[in-house]
Amino acid sequence: LCDCPYTSLISKPTTLSAVDSAWVEELRAWLIEDGVRTRSTSAIWQRFCDRLLEKDVPIARATTQIRTMHSVTAGVQRLGTPGHMVRQRNWVYTNDQSAYQRSPVRTVHETKQWLRSKLTPKTAADFDLFEELLAEGMTDYVCIPVEFTNGTLNIISYATKQADGFTDRDIVIMAALLPALRTVLELMTYHRMIED
Repeated sequence: LCDCPYTSLISKPTTLSAVDSAWVEELRAWLIEDGVRTRSTSAIWQRFCDRLLEKDVPIARATTQIRTMHSVTAGVQRLGTPGHMVRQRNWVYTNDQSAYQRSPVRTVHETKQWLRSKLTPKTAADFDLFEELLAEGMTDYVCIPVEFTNGTLNIISYATKQADGFTDRDIVIMAALLPALRTVLELMTYHRMIED
């Protein structure tokens, strides 16, 4: 288990190729442009995940977990998997924190650091979620803190079924896209708050 900054999650310093750098820049621009025009976070997340897959970033599961400033809904999770529509789940305020206490999200909230774990029978004991992911055939998991300008700490996570897990290239791409993704998610969260 590693909860260090993302540069410690890769085996060696990695620079993206010119081709990768160009499409990452294109995807950043698309995120910002469509994030301004589109009011559906689920639609943006679906297309974003599809575009990662098109460029051989082997995500088999991708989630956003966004805290809300709402009297009833504490937050919103969106789960994307290849070939399926994004599933949205709202969670409400509750005194029962047991699931949260046993989740990697708690660790990321507390450390404000990237967390990565190869999923094996041994590491599956670390968190309840890891047991579920391992049973689904996942091999590698990355959980990323996303802090909005108002100070709320949110989460993006990715998992893969690739035998060797994510490559250094995959991790660097995740990091390169994070600033634009953060901007879009925050903007769309504010749109939702205004509409609610």
